[in-house]
Amino acid sequence: MSYAVSLTPDAESDLARLPALLASYVLDQIDLLAQNPVALSQPPSFPHTLYQKYQFFWPPDAPAEVHVTILFQYSQDETTLHIVGIGIVRQ
Repeated sequence: MSYAVSLTPDAESDLARLPALLASYVLDQIDLLAQNPVALSQPPSFPHTLYQKYQFFWPPDAPAEVHVTILFQYSQDETTLHIVGIGIVRQ
């Protein structure tokens, strides 16, 4: 089942701060996440256990420069993924 995706204002702001190539890759990963969030995500212990997290490294075909975490939650009717935050840690 594919989910619709919505970004909160905080997530939109997080995405806007990323370099263009990384932002494009993050959007691709969000599309991938929407296809199968159960397989790709895990529950985080921080910042809040109500969110799920999806983590990956960028660039995908070279030594990792950035570790990306996407926090999201399912809508009440479980048809939409609400992206609540996008965080990066430079390696």
